[in-house]
Amino acid sequence: MRVSLTLAMLHKPPLLILDEPTAGLDVGSRRALHDLIRELRDRGTTIILSTHDMAEAEALSDRLAILVKGQLLRIGSPREITSTGKGWTKILVKTVGSSLEGKKFPGLLEKEETDGYRVFFTSQVREALNMILKAVETEKDEFVDLRVERPTLEEKFVELTEEARNAS
Repeated sequence: MRVSLTLAMLHKPPLLILDEPTAGLDVGSRRALHDLIRELRDRGTTIILSTHDMAEAEALSDRLAILVKGQLLRIGSPREITSTGKGWTKILVKTVGSSLEGKKFPGLLEKEETDGYRVFFTSQVREALNMILKAVETEKDEFVDLRVERPTLEEKFVELTEEARNAS
């Protein structure tokens, strides 16, 4: 693959179209190809990359389009796409004390505790954080860690394709 890509780059094309370039590659070769793609992009080459690997698309793309059965479902930067819609944001909370034990918060879906973290899901991040912060402050507890994680591109892709399927 690297030889083919090198040959394609000999004439410094302004546009390079890659169709599933990492399919079947081992981890080391895939990383090397990703580095080469980033280097080409940084030199000004426009790259159109077709991939089913959402982590690859998220890591390599400035802008992306999600297509399903030839229909354009969404276009934008990975951050724009993952921050819109009904996707649930994950909030992980670990405190010194037990200020959150037994607390139920409206609009928050709680998952089982993982590695000492309370794990919540919400579509209303600001309101959820305010409730959690207030509960911890009221009990005079302290945070060990607080993380807010947006949905991954893969999770967003699944959401969008399910919506498209249900709309049909």
